[in-house]
Amino acid sequence: MTPSSDWTQSSRGRKELRAIALFVMLSIMVPLWHAELYPFSRAPMFSDASQRCCDYKVFSPDGRSLDPRQFAVQRNYWGNPLGVGVGFLPADTVDRFGEVPEKDSVKARVSDCLIRHPELEFVEVIREVIGPFESGGIGPIQTDIWRIENPLYRKVSDQ
Repeated sequence: MTPSSDWTQSSRGRKELRAIALFVMLSIMVPLWHAELYPFSRAPMFSDASQRCCDYKVFSPDGRSLDPRQFAVQRNYWGNPLGVGVGFLPADTVDRFGEVPEKDSVKARVSDCLIRHPELEFVEVIREVIGPFESGGIGPIQTDIWRIENPLYRKVSDQ
């Protein structure tokens, strides 16, 4: 007999084969009932097939680019629907992949975040809506530019 055939005939070898078979079976079966149950994942990348998304850029009064996460306009989408296949709860944001939020909700959210930046008089937010062209292809189909005033700036500068 060869050493490999001895392994499958041994008690330890059969236990190891059963453990491997059980793991493979669980890897296939568990995702059918639970999208996420560590260490198993269904990982349904791009299953939502959204038609639109938004890209935000935030600028200071002197033109410096600011981190969109500081103003809750970052994109938290990496291909999987939020909460599935990512392993953690992403930071809160006004951006919802596949949706174009109303101007007032974006401005209100950025204004709320500006309170944490009393040194900024305002920020300029540029939103590009990405979607399908009538002629085919995908790209920017709408651009909005908003100047959002800091509600605390005057109070800090008056002191």
